[in-house]
Amino acid sequence: MVEISFGYLREVEEVSFESRPEWVNVSVLGQLDDLLSQLYCGKLVREIVLVIETHDEARRLGKTLAELNWKLRAYFMYNMLRRDQNRQELIGNVEFMARLRDKTGVSPSILILRGYVPEGMERMPIFQGFNEVPDEVALSELRIAAVRARELGVRFEIDSTSEDQGAVGADVLSPRYTDALERYNCSLNPDDLFLKENRNIFTRAD
Repeated sequence: MVEISFGYLREVEEVSFESRPEWVNVSVLGQLDDLLSQLYCGKLVREIVLVIETHDEARRLGKTLAELNWKLRAYFMYNMLRRDQNRQELIGNVEFMARLRDKTGVSPSILILRGYVPEGMERMPIFQGFNEVPDEVALSELRIAAVRARELGVRFEIDSTSEDQGAVGADVLSPRYTDALERYNCSLNPDDLFLKENRNIFTRAD
């Protein structure tokens, strides 16, 4: 019999599993929860990460995860679907996750990804009419959503997507923009969402 040592894993504080809502099997999730509880004596933070496709799916999954004491992190796209209502959609996503927490008890967080067009896919319907948003505008709208998330107690993080964009031949984001995201993700302070040279264009969030 081969004995496997998990000693080196005991330094891990949180695990995240990316999935799709329809692939989350409650029975398997329960077994995984039992295994992780045995390995980490119940101290490990557990999280499922996925794209929210329907509100009904989110409510069902949120209730299940809350019962197992798992967190739920949702991906949302900025400047992709309702491009003429970016700010409203961001705030709507934050408020939806807050309502989901209140209805199901799940601990929610949000990861915002910025929309982009992969090389060679410009003619696909989803990308028709796509226009990039200037960094200053993107940060201003993300900042407003981050303030609302802080008010509602929803963790709000932003992915630069630069590595993903580079991998598919899309234009990568500017260093000044990604620098702002890095500062913000370390602090979760909306006041850090600015381009350094343009610091004075914002009033403080407090």
